[in-house]
Amino acid sequence: QAYRYRRRTAIDAFTLPAIANNPIFGYGIETFSKVSGELANRSWPYPHQYIYQYLFEGGIVFGLIPVYSSLSLTTDLEGG
Repeated sequence: QAYRYRRRTAIDAFTLPAIANNPIFGYGIETFSKVSGELANRSWPYPHQYIYQYLFEGGIVFGLIPVYSSLSLTTDLEGG
């Protein structure tokens, strides 16, 4: 349990500042393992949270489209 928490903390400690450094367009599709370096060596090829992954790869411009789409779909399915 503690290992999993430390692993997620390490991923978040890298991912959130990286998103802040390139917030508009992100780093590109499937670039997390290339940009993260050491984290990729630990077999963490993606940030383990879809919203972080979308924002990391596509920034605000392209990353929020899938987030908005999935939220809209969820609302439609729930009858809202």
